[in-house]
Amino acid sequence: MSGKSPGRRVHLVCNAHLDPMWLWHWEDGCAAALATLRVAADFCDEFPGFVFTQNEAVLYHWTAELDPALHERISGLVAARRWHVAGGAWLQPDLNAPGGESHIRQFLYGKQYFERHFSRRPTTAYNFDSFGHPEGFVQVLQGCGMDSYLFSRPDFGTFDLPVGVFAWRDRSGSEILARRLDEGYRSFGDLDQRLTQWLDHYCHEREPLLVWGIGNHGGGPSREELGQLQRWSDEHPEYELAHSTPEAFFAAARRDRQAKDVVRGEIQNSFPGCYSSMARLKRMHRQTAGEIQATERLATLAWWSRGMSFPAEALDKAWQDLLFSEFHDALAGSSTPDVERDTLQSLAHAREICRHQRLRTLIACQHADAAAAPGQTPVYVVNPHGFPLKRQVEIELNPSDRFPIEHKMQLEVTSAGRRIAHQALKPAHNIGLARCRLAVELRLGPWEIRRLDVQLTGAEGVRSPAAAVDTAGPLHINTRRWHITINTRTGLIDALTPRAGGESLVRAGAFAVQAFADLDHSWTCGDPDQVTTPRVWSQAPGWTRPRGQFRLANRAQVAALSPDPADRWQPGKHTHARALRIIEDGPLRLTVEAIFTLGDSNVIRHYSFGKRDDLIRISDRITFNAPDTLLKLAIPLAFQARNCTAEACYSAARRAPSRLHEEHPGGRWLMVQGDADKQMLGVCSTGVFSHSFRERELGLTLMRSPAYASFGLKPDNPNHVSRFIERQEQGVHEIVTEILPGRIREHELSMAAGALCMPPWWQTYFPNGRVDAQAPDPFTELVKVTPTAVEIVALKRSADGEALIVRVLNHAPRKVACRLTVSDRTFSLKLDAYRLATLRVERSNGRLRFRRVSLVEELPEHTRG
Repeated sequence: MSGKSPGRRVHLVCNAHLDPMWLWHWEDGCAAALATLRVAADFCDEFPGFVFTQNEAVLYHWTAELDPALHERISGLVAARRWHVAGGAWLQPDLNAPGGESHIRQFLYGKQYFERHFSRRPTTAYNFDSFGHPEGFVQVLQGCGMDSYLFSRPDFGTFDLPVGVFAWRDRSGSEILARRLDEGYRSFGDLDQRLTQWLDHYCHEREPLLVWGIGNHGGGPSREELGQLQRWSDEHPEYELAHSTPEAFFAAARRDRQAKDVVRGEIQNSFPGCYSSMARLKRMHRQTAGEIQATERLATLAWWSRGMSFPAEALDKAWQDLLFSEFHDALAGSSTPDVERDTLQSLAHAREICRHQRLRTLIACQHADAAAAPGQTPVYVVNPHGFPLKRQVEIELNPSDRFPIEHKMQLEVTSAGRRIAHQALKPAHNIGLARCRLAVELRLGPWEIRRLDVQLTGAEGVRSPAAAVDTAGPLHINTRRWHITINTRTGLIDALTPRAGGESLVRAGAFAVQAFADLDHSWTCGDPDQVTTPRVWSQAPGWTRPRGQFRLANRAQVAALSPDPADRWQPGKHTHARALRIIEDGPLRLTVEAIFTLGDSNVIRHYSFGKRDDLIRISDRITFNAPDTLLKLAIPLAFQARNCTAEACYSAARRAPSRLHEEHPGGRWLMVQGDADKQMLGVCSTGVFSHSFRERELGLTLMRSPAYASFGLKPDNPNHVSRFIERQEQGVHEIVTEILPGRIREHELSMAAGALCMPPWWQTYFPNGRVDAQAPDPFTELVKVTPTAVEIVALKRSADGEALIVRVLNHAPRKVACRLTVSDRTFSLKLDAYRLATLRVERSNGRLRFRRVSLVEELPEHTRG
């Protein structure tokens, strides 16, 4: 730093870890970012040789919008190489709850911003404060043009990793250089002491890295720490302190071949309470992500095949709302009630954008369809996936303007003149007139928009009322291939057995909701009985057993939860209320309602079993009123499971069983497998984000209720004692879980989870074409891929607006020959095991040109021009 002869070079990277929101609103985070970046620019001007590093494109976006002069000033410093644009992503997200596509869009929007505004392409990604790094993330990083990665969690001392640079490899074979910041990502005014301590720690690194800068709510460089650096440098001539960048550090490590160790797979677990904290927000995020992608896919098909306008600006805004919600202290559930509300509002805004755009696109696609015949109500059902679906789709409509009594309606559903099997369900309203709800059995082609015509037949019938279940013995139910036994005294499933013969996959009492005593710590969950101090940090002991279990309610409890009108108007000796009833029984499905209670909380459960398929669905409406409690859906297994595989970031993580209930992150699906081929049980869910796994038990974590933004409530803190402290997740939650028993493969689970979490959507619409008009050209053959193990996971217009982007994922554990067909033209490619590929399809002089591009749509270097 002082012009002395060089010694051991130390890469100093000054940054400001700016949380856009955490204990504050995003507006406060924005104000702090502007102040911090302004101070950093002042330091660049004042101190020759000083280099400031800052990531998160959203911060630069705010700066350009709110302080254009500062943004212009930063641009000049970037050009002069005094300011380093870093990270490559929109922000530093939670890495476990979002799906793989979200992570790609973080880099797509981030790298495009940096390229457009600063002509820079960062190649070192970093997530300093995210709570674990999933299997498959390496492939995403590498595919987005990143060759190296910096992180801090899991903390040094809690997870064994090589000291210094190592190679990180995932199951696809993708590999990048990575390094944990064992010392953390920020300094505390003690930089001189930290230098001495941590340079000793990194003694095997020829050119070590030290990240400094005051963080969290602004900060960055300080005069005090710059002075400490200068004094320390003067006192230690054996070191050369160099203001540097992450890319320069990794270039030196690569040159010196420092990465001698290889770390394979996920880097977990860190602050595992975050895997299920604020589950309401996580569910909203998952639903919003599905709606954005469904809207984007339909708009892309309409643009590509019919030349319709593409809502690029609206979809960009929806995506940016979603990406901002993924900030690691928001989506992970470690923030305040205000931040939770703000983030839910942001996601609601994205969903509203999608509702407008998908309706606009559907009407544009179908407006010239044949007009409805007298008495008919057209309903359009859209498959948002590139694979066929056979599924019961639920729709609601007004089949007549005469306001018939809904439970006496007899309806006919047709499609292209053919009758469609359907079943009447209870509608959302309780008026008893006009609007009806149906389950319709459909086989939908890829991307298909199916028109249904619904009309009253003129006949009158009566739906059977709910029937109480005989409690003298078990309730036996058959799907197409499975036999289910419900214990009428517990309301739980005692057996799930193949109809063709064999043993049950579950033990008695399966699918109970269990309650575990938990910590009041937002970040960390665990058994409080095994914790001896309120000062818990990133990990706590797991559980040996639950504290309690929701039990089938008695009749008085059921009557208190939902008073039966018959008790008021047809009073008898006993209440009509029952905890176990068959509430729907028709040609497609049978639905059993079971009501459970525990303390002041309750679960209203609907078991739905398909009669013509293998639907096994558990829809839980949970009213949760308990502090410091974690809820699990418990599945005792009738076989000894040797592994559990859970969806990760466009990948899956396979784990061995543990002795205790310990939390592991997961995505939309998971499966457990025993020694025999048929000893498999798959699960898809709209609201499960973590789980525990023991040899004979799978526990799906539903939610937990710690204090908000709490490192643990302390008896010596006056703000924690003798007052009400609000807990997370109190109130009503709805979670749908589907069970897929028997032998099943990853691509089948992924598609089943897609159908559940991004379901076919429907809309009534009366087109204005002639009665004899031809139906619009279908989308079903427009974009398709083979074999079935390869899934189209993204379909969009390119960022430059000139081409079609198709992203595919090989779920198979082996290389496959893949054929992608677009508009009757086929492109062949080979995909290695578990690999992603992104194709850019361009039109030129009536021909199609296929080109492989990066995940962020960049062409290979040698083809750029």
